[in-house]
Amino acid sequence: FPDGVFVPGVTDFNGKTYTIPITSNKRYGTHLLYNVDYMQEAGYDPAEKPLTWDEFRAAAKKATEQGAGQYYGFIIGGNQVNRWGNIVENFARMAGASSLNGIDPLTGEYNYTDDRYVAAIELLLAMRDDGSFFPGVMSMNAPQARAMMPQGAAAMILQGPWNIPIWQRENPDFNFNVSSQPLIDENTMVPLSVGPGGSNQLYIYANAPDANKTVAGDILWYMGTLDGQKEWANIVGAADGPLFPEALEGAQLSEVALRALKMFNEQVRVGPSPLVRNPELVQVQLELRPVEPNLAQVVQGLYTGQIDNPAAQLKDLKDRSEAELDRAIAAAREKGANVSRDDYVFPNFDPFVDYGADKYEELS
Repeated sequence: FPDGVFVPGVTDFNGKTYTIPITSNKRYGTHLLYNVDYMQEAGYDPAEKPLTWDEFRAAAKKATEQGAGQYYGFIIGGNQVNRWGNIVENFARMAGASSLNGIDPLTGEYNYTDDRYVAAIELLLAMRDDGSFFPGVMSMNAPQARAMMPQGAAAMILQGPWNIPIWQRENPDFNFNVSSQPLIDENTMVPLSVGPGGSNQLYIYANAPDANKTVAGDILWYMGTLDGQKEWANIVGAADGPLFPEALEGAQLSEVALRALKMFNEQVRVGPSPLVRNPELVQVQLELRPVEPNLAQVVQGLYTGQIDNPAAQLKDLKDRSEAELDRAIAAAREKGANVSRDDYVFPNFDPFVDYGADKYEELS
């Protein structure tokens, strides 16, 4: 299995493995999906090379102009508030802003004031001012926005690989492709970090009949082989990719699905987890209260014009987030938890390398 799949506190407890992840969580939900015909007419081919932020804006504006009110450059499910935060966070992180759930692993502090967060928000606001957003995005959620793409409503959307099998099944004539999310420039691509432990963790119920345990054990064993991973890839395609990168070779995948999964293996790495490093941080998680407005709500409010000044809003968000984490840590310590802000600092973090068990051992 790849590094970072089996880790204490996620799959392993007291030296024993209790669950087996069968799929990869190396994927992200803000990559580019686009109407090939519209983009070709606008003079862009994201399959050839990822769009830069400037090209993304220019392509959206050009597609809107050529649509002449019949279609637009970009669409988003704007009333699904998390989409705003996902886009800004992932754009900033792939541009080089060190962040896991908003916290810089190298410092243990919230990183919302990084210039790349501000720049990502300003990009969206510039596209809004260009008139490149599909009208009425604030009245639709992400699935509704996704459904508008095969209808020809927009040239581009930023979502995830789950769109691929849906469109291929329900809209077989829709000519679409996928690419990386736009990059701040053509020379900068910092991989996104995801949590450890893979995805779809399976286990055998302790009180199950012995015959069932035998069958379940055989299935779990098979899913841990290259053949099993290939068959899984054949079933689910890009929506929930195999854990083994090698399984993509020889799997019966569409060209678009294979392109997406290979892209994720290049652009996503397993990052560190404070909870794996110190399981007592679960007490902090229990104490933490949601900070509102959060990043997604701030970005949405800036887009709608309810608030202004992105830099000031992000500074306020950072200050509120730091204060709440400090309060939660203090509350957990009062109840006996051995925790501190140091638990969130990972000086050996490298976004280009999977953070496995050996990395945690370096800190012990």
